[in-house]
Amino acid sequence: MNVEQKRIIWISVILFLVVGVFYSLGLGSGTHFHSDEFHTMERSSGFLKFNDWWAVFTQNHISAQKPPLQYWLTAINFKLGLNEFLALRIWSFVFLFCSYICVGLLAKELSNGNSWSLPAGILMAACSTILIKHGRSAMLDAGMSFFMLAAFLGFLYAKRDERWWVFCGVFIGLGALQKAPVSLLLIAFMLFFLNKKNDECYQWSILRNNRYFNIGFYIALGMSVFWPILQSFRMGREYASEFNKQVLKRFSPFGDERMTNFDFLKWVDWLFQDMAFLTIPLLCAVPILVLRKSFRNNNAHFAFALIVMIIMFAFTLATGSIYSRYLVILTPLLIVLLLKLISDLTPWKPTVLVVSMLSFLLSLPSIHSALVFTNASDSYYRAKLIVELVDSYIDESDHLAVDRKHLPLGAYGYFSDNKSHFSGVVIREKNDYKAWGRLFGQDNRSSVLGVAASHRDKILEQIGTGLNVSYTELYRDADTIIWRYSSIK
Repeated sequence: MNVEQKRIIWISVILFLVVGVFYSLGLGSGTHFHSDEFHTMERSSGFLKFNDWWAVFTQNHISAQKPPLQYWLTAINFKLGLNEFLALRIWSFVFLFCSYICVGLLAKELSNGNSWSLPAGILMAACSTILIKHGRSAMLDAGMSFFMLAAFLGFLYAKRDERWWVFCGVFIGLGALQKAPVSLLLIAFMLFFLNKKNDECYQWSILRNNRYFNIGFYIALGMSVFWPILQSFRMGREYASEFNKQVLKRFSPFGDERMTNFDFLKWVDWLFQDMAFLTIPLLCAVPILVLRKSFRNNNAHFAFALIVMIIMFAFTLATGSIYSRYLVILTPLLIVLLLKLISDLTPWKPTVLVVSMLSFLLSLPSIHSALVFTNASDSYYRAKLIVELVDSYIDESDHLAVDRKHLPLGAYGYFSDNKSHFSGVVIREKNDYKAWGRLFGQDNRSSVLGVAASHRDKILEQIGTGLNVSYTELYRDADTIIWRYSSIK
């Protein structure tokens, strides 16, 4: 290691620590949560509440919606007695900064060993407000981003040192246990593409005789199918149906467009909100690189760019419910390609760091907003108070119906000691009476206890009339109403 490389490593470490301290301020405080953070609280505490670490519980019921990794880690934090808010968010924050390191290392790898791309990648990734918000929340997306980036890194490093196949397999498996098998699909595409391009290092005849590749392959496959197989035995066909809904239908171009306001380029608007003035350079970097013959000559790098293009097309054509947080997959990859392009076009190697430093300085206002502003409108203490009110009225004969617009479903599962399954409802002017009717008889309960916003009272009376049941108002204040449907007339 020469003097310049040592200097670059020190610069990277200093930047990493400064950004880390800056972004960690207030991580363990604050009382307003995103509704999905309450889901993390509920599912993480569910292992302890039901004394079952081999199922994820949602609404006090075994659920196939998400795999368990971050919930397991958070549950351990709870068990260790860490500060409640810090225990909830610390793992997302750790994954965020691991992602920053991976972006820097990937940028260096694609930039033909330009070591200045390492600190440049850390700094430019730190400009992403989407990454900041989700790295400081209790949601799963920061972890999904990290394991995907780490899997790519292991894949590219394996060309030089075959032992990296094992790490690649581990990261693929952990990614599947974190949220979805994204890494498995993307790495499988890269292997298929490189095999078709007759890249000597990735030929099946060579790989299947490679001990480390085989170990990594079986680790990735085993970890990826472990949880689905386990839950399929416990839940039967319900698991396959939920997986199809949560993963496949979201990105299918043939899905039901009524699930969302179908907008081809909605993700581009999200990217502008995320990266502001860097959006155009990020989007332009992909086609420019693909058109460069020198870039296409490196099959692995070309496959990496093709994967980014596939993700962009998937976002464009998706007819399911996709959200801005999914940019945690795309934005880091675009940053890697932009730094690769800058490194290729400029003879002075430190240029990438200069560009990243300027970008970071210009992004400081939006970074500050991401750190101090939260779009989470659900108050921790408000939710806790409502749950206590509900539990003071609920009887053994009641099936609980929670207006998901008024009280986050995860909040009830977390704050309440009640272990009975409950349902989430949306109260509209036009209601599905069949769906409401199915609440009766759930778990052999003869009545329905509900909680909603107080201004929904007239609609609730109409629903009771439509169901031909009696409607009783049990509690009401300016914010909340608790009622019961019972005794069919």
